[in-house]
Amino acid sequence: MKNIVEYYGKFLTREESYGFEYEVRKWRKLHDKTPAKTRPKSPAEALKCSSRQIFPAIHRILIILLTTPVGSVSCERSFSALRRLKLWTRASMDEERLRGLAMLLIHRGQKHIPSPEDIYGAKANWRVRE
Repeated sequence: MKNIVEYYGKFLTREESYGFEYEVRKWRKLHDKTPAKTRPKSPAEALKCSSRQIFPAIHRILIILLTTPVGSVSCERSFSALRRLKLWTRASMDEERLRGLAMLLIHRGQKHIPSPEDIYGAKANWRVRE
């Protein structure tokens, strides 16, 4: 509870911050009486059954939770990989090669991406005629 108030407190009014714990207790009492099948299972369902007048802080926190993007980890990973790849010493690298190296670096360790040994092995034998 303390972590929630600390994180979302900057979006709440002073009254909402002070009354948050009371609202949560009231929320729990309300939903303890309802059957498990009809309890909200997601923040979107919880928002539908929360009244702005009865639960103002919970309502506001749910709205913020639903409008905040989940994360941009994959985007950040891509930019970091490109920053490591595109150095001034590799400025003449063509776009296709850069894209391929970036994809290998970003998705390394995943099963559907070939390991460097697989790639080097295939490249070493490309001139061999059978």
